[in-house]
Amino acid sequence: GHLAVVDKVATLLARSRRRGSVRPTDPSDAAAIAQAIAGVAGVSSVEVAGESVTFACQGPVNGLIKLLARFDVDLLTLAHTDLEDAFFSVRNGDAAPESGTA
Repeated sequence: GHLAVVDKVATLLARSRRRGSVRPTDPSDAAAIAQAIAGVAGVSSVEVAGESVTFACQGPVNGLIKLLARFDVDLLTLAHTDLEDAFFSVRNGDAAPESGTA
């Protein structure tokens, strides 16, 4: 097969998944946070990793931020994917291209 996406890099990155993690102030809250964010639209791949919760998300993060505000959070990281991961996300169908494709 052959895939070509014609779009701005910024647009591809905006549609791709981001990686994030949350470290609650109280480590015993990690399981509750994982369970809660698993139900947020656009959130996937939720795992408890030691005292933190890791996840992937796509789209607006307002719902995620509002939910996390219910917990005491020591650290929140949310990083856009790099261009290579954005390409694989489009290729694998995780981020459907909206602009010109061939």
